[in-house]
Amino acid sequence: MGKLSQDDWNGVNGFDTGNGCEGASSGPAWTPAADVLEDEAGFTILVELPGLTLDHVTVELREGRLLVYGNRPGTRRSGDVRHHVVERPCGSFARGFTLGRNVSPEDISATLKHGLLTITLKKAGPRRRSIPIG
Repeated sequence: MGKLSQDDWNGVNGFDTGNGCEGASSGPAWTPAADVLEDEAGFTILVELPGLTLDHVTVELREGRLLVYGNRPGTRRSGDVRHHVVERPCGSFARGFTLGRNVSPEDISATLKHGLLTITLKKAGPRRRSIPIG
């Protein structure tokens, strides 16, 4: 896939899993599943974020890397409620993707519908041009 590759997450300062999640620590608490697709026009990145809204997710381009990060609030309830099984991840999450030279940084869009973040990246036009000799 060399043109758009998944990176190990190098972290974004300020992550904390302390939203009612057990074992709070620094760094992302969970990693959402993602698919990367390519066609002639560009790339599509699909990230599963069930139950999240726009307030919980950030997508940004930073030094040639597309970063998807945010925080899923915990499901802990106060009072006399006991949790017997807690399987849904909560706390901070992050994914990072390095953009290849063939991706146009100006042509990136994102939508979040029904728990699926869809990021569309258009391919850049040819970087080759003729240089007149004077």
